[in-house]
Order: sequence, then structure tokens, then C-alpha cells
Amino acid sequence: MRKPAGYAMRWHTPTLAKPLERLLAAYTKRLLVPYYPLFILGPILLTIALGCGFIWIKASRTGYFQELTLLDARKLYTPVSAPSWEEEAVFGRLWPIKEYEFLPERTFEWKRYVYVVVHGQKFENGSYPNILEDEYLDEIDRIEEVIYQNVTFPMQEKWRGPKSKNFTGDVTFEELCLNWYGECYRQKPLIRLLKRRAELEAGGIAVTFPRANPGGTPIYLAFNVGGVTTYKNDTIKVGSPVFIVLYHQSDC
Repeated sequence: MRKPAGYAMRWHTPTLAKPLERLLAAYTKRLLVPYYPLFILGPILLTIALGCGFIWIKASRTGYFQELTLLDARKLYTPVSAPSWEEEAVFGRLWPIKEYEFLPERTFEWKRYVYVVVHGQKFENGSYPNILEDEYLDEIDRIEEVIYQNVTFPMQEKWRGPKSKNFTGDVTFEELCLNWYGECYRQKPLIRLLKRRAELEAGGIAVTFPRANPGGTPIYLAFNVGGVTTYKNDTIKVGSPVFIVLYHQSDC
């Protein structure tokens, strides 16, 4: 049989559109309409049943859920199967941190420190003060001194361990700090560097961000200073807040 002029063959590719259409039609006709209360109550009952899992969350006295709340950033963003966990464990076994020979630039563990965030009060126009000015740095220096000398806590028996068996009464931070042969690692050198940055830059030592003294032995500042605005040559113009880092013996 001769095909008419202009005839073109058409290919029909089977799809799921028609079977799905028939399935949904049967679903709405035979199930949804007669049993619609079940489709309303079902999700509500399922939500209540699954919500009972909150019963096993133990709330602390302050009301925060602590047992199932993950606050450790490393565990939150690092998979449990990541090689970094085993690498850290190997380093810890081969080169354990010595409390009396501690230098933060040589450490690989980041679980033995506490942040004290020092931030200026917001101005009426919504901006914050430059906390790297001398008057603020003097206050930060004073706060750091007070923490090391005056902050104490009463020792409890449940905290006692091999390294804390001789602690009695109130314990000071100086007794718990990681140190270099008895001298706690302090933030005073950093504070002095920030206070004298103009003098240092005049002498050829650039206090740039995130690393100061890039032409010599670099000093990493981003760990201690946030919200930094720099000039075109990367020297610090404005900064807020400042982080006072307190290194402690976490396993004492």
C-alpha cells in the first residue's frame, strides 16, 4: 500500500503517565473518599507516636537537652568514619601533650581550651567599637589577669583523678592551666602585640591579618581576633571581638 505524500512515521514511547493516572483514579475513588477521616487522623497519630522519643531525652536542671544535643563542632561536621579521628588518636598515643611543656603552636588537639569572648557594646547607630584601641585592650589585659588570678571553683570529689588528688578547697585556673615548666600560657604577648602594632609596623614588622609578620616567623591572629577590617596592605584597621583562649588540663 502506497503511503500518502508527506506521511511520516511516529514512534510511541511508553511512559508511566497512563498507569499512574489509572492508579490515582482508583485510589481516590475507592480509598480516599470512603476513608478520608483515616487520612486526616493517621498523620496526626503517627506524629504523636514518633514524638514520644523526646521522653528519653534527659533534661538538665537548666532545661537544655544535653544528652542528645551535639555541641561539639568536630563531631557535628566530621563523619564518624573520617580518617582524621584515627590520625588524632595515633598522634595522641605517640606524642601525648605534656602539661608542663605546652606550646599551642605545637599542639594538634583542640579540646583543651575555653574561649572568653570580649565584645564591645553596640552603639546607637548599630555599629560596634574598635576593640583594638588601647583603652579596650587595657581592659582585655585586666580581664585576662583576673581570670588567671581570681577565678576559682570548689573542688568536688567526683572530679578527682590522678593529677588532681592533691587539690584541696578552692582551685584556681593557674593550678589547671597547661604551662611551660610552671608558667601558664597567657594571652599577654598577643595583647602587647596588638597594642604596639603601629610601633612594630614602623620598625618593619607588619601586623597583618590573618597572619602577622609574614616576612619572618608568622603569627596567626585569626584564632584570637574576629570581625577584622583591613587596609589595602592587609594591616589591621578595625577588629571586634577578641577571643581570650584559656588552655587547661582536660584530663586532670
